[in-house]
Amino acid sequence: MDALKRVSTATLFVRPTPRGHSAAVSFESMAMAEIVLNVELRERTGTGGARETRRAGHVPGVVYGGGAEPLAISVKSNEFRKALLSGKLAGQQVTLSHGGKTQKVVAKEIQFHPVSDEPVHFDLLRVS
Repeated sequence: MDALKRVSTATLFVRPTPRGHSAAVSFESMAMAEIVLNVELRERTGTGGARETRRAGHVPGVVYGGGAEPLAISVKSNEFRKALLSGKLAGQQVTLSHGGKTQKVVAKEIQFHPVSDEPVHFDLLRVS
């Protein structure tokens, strides 16, 4: 049996499992998992506002570009960390969700704490 089969447009790999059965894995279903970040708007900006946001268990950030005013936002720390560790946050399009509205953005910069390696701040660029 061939190790690689072509079925319509999906490419399937047949892998042996510990019990000898074969399992097929589709790449199309795994490749395009979209990341959606649920954000909250921040009222306070600057150092004091960012510290307050971090103490509340969020990561502060800013969204800019696209001809609109910059927005100070925050994301729950664990949600941001999961998106970051998935490997799909940096360099790919991400959807922001707030109050039923969605917006496409790209991560421009993510700053990390030098010792704990936790995300401290992020910049997102709007994509039209």
